[in-house]
This record gives sequence, structure tokens and C-alpha cells, in this order.
Amino acid sequence: MIDGIQHKCDFMAEHADPAVHAAAAEIIELSTRLSDALVRSNATNSTLSAKIKVLAAEIKRLKTQLKNAQRSRYGKKSEKFDPEDAAALSDFDEPLSETDDDEEMPVQDAGQSEPNAKSKTGAGKQPKNYPAHLRRETREYEPRPDQLCGCGCGHRDIGEEIRERLAYKEAEIFVIKEIYYKKICRNCGDFVQHPVPERPFDGSGFDTSIFVSVLIKKHADFLPLNRIREIFGRQGVYIQRSTLCRRV
Repeated sequence: MIDGIQHKCDFMAEHADPAVHAAAAEIIELSTRLSDALVRSNATNSTLSAKIKVLAAEIKRLKTQLKNAQRSRYGKKSEKFDPEDAAALSDFDEPLSETDDDEEMPVQDAGQSEPNAKSKTGAGKQPKNYPAHLRRETREYEPRPDQLCGCGCGHRDIGEEIRERLAYKEAEIFVIKEIYYKKICRNCGDFVQHPVPERPFDGSGFDTSIFVSVLIKKHADFLPLNRIREIFGRQGVYIQRSTLCRRV
């Protein structure tokens, strides 16, 4: 369009009237300025488009960081994170809570109470059902002599109170002493001895159970060898890390 205007202005510049000639020159100058302004505008638009793309990438990166921060601060404190819980942390429009642990709870009327609210007094507490395969250790406690009255009439059983507690016993390290008796016949001199059972590492001085425990700690619990060495060391058994490295 600007080229067409300039072409017509060149035709008008050849006109004999001075006023037409001056108007044509002014129109040519204005069209030149307009063309320069259009070029600068296109360059500015290109620059702004590039900045918008950069800012969009930066916003995406910041949203990812915010999501990770929300998961770390308000998510489950566990190594296993449920992907379904990510929907609760993906809303970036709502502001973060000002408190860490307290959440705003709906206010209930004074006459209402939670239907499944647990009693804090301990009355009516349900017994805990521990797995049946666990070993039970029974300990019986009779009343102490100082609790009995001194009238001499004696006491009879009227009932009992049973309480179960879940206990833990740390793994025990012990030494197996194997004695292989040797016998010889008095007549023919035949020598006999019980055969030594085959083990994965003969002559190592460690039982197979030790290597099984190390393998479980290393490959199932993902513990490094130096921590496994410290676990044995707390029980007074010091095993070189190089020895464990050669076996596992």
C-alpha cells in the first residue's frame, strides 16, 4: 500500500501547480516515516514474542518447583508417593496455608458430635489383633504378698486381666561350635568321622546365616557395607569391610 502511495505521489510531483508538488513531497515523507515505524514495530513484536516464550518456560519451571515444594512440605512423609495424591497439590491458584500442621476444621454445633469419634478415656477400648504367626511369650503375675490382707482367710481366683504388647528382640549373633568326633576300629583300624557339610564359603569362619543376613541388608534394605559393618560392631563383632565386599 505504501509503495502505491509513493508511486502516485511521484506522479503528482510532476504537476505544474506548486501546491500539489509540495503536498506530494509531504505525503512521500510521511509514508517513509510510516514505513520505518512499521519496520520497527515488527522488530518489537518479534522481540516481545521471544520474551513471552522465555517467560512461559520460566513459569512452567517455577510451577514444577512449587509443586515439588508443596509435596515436600504438605505431602505424605513417606518414600512411596501415591500419584493420585498429586491432584491435591496441582492447584497453584490457591495460596499456601500459613500454618504447617493446623487445618481449618468445620465448626459443629454443641449438640452434635462425630459419629465415629474415639473415646479418650480408654473405656471400651477394642483389643489389638496381632498376627497369629507371631510367637507368644506368656508372663503370669500373681498379687504381691504385701497386697494381700492379713486376716488369714485366703484368696480365691475370680478372673484375670489379659494384656498383649508387641515386643521386639534384636537379632542375636552367636557362635556355633561344631565337634566332629573321630573313631577308629580296634581290630581293623578303620577310621570314621561325620562329614563336614558343604557351605557356600568353606574355610571363611562365617556361617551361611551371616552371609544371608548381609545379602538381605545390602540388596533388600539397600544398606551400604560400612553401615552393615557398624551394625555387627555394635554387638562386639568386627568384620572387615573388604571381607564383606568379597563375599557379596
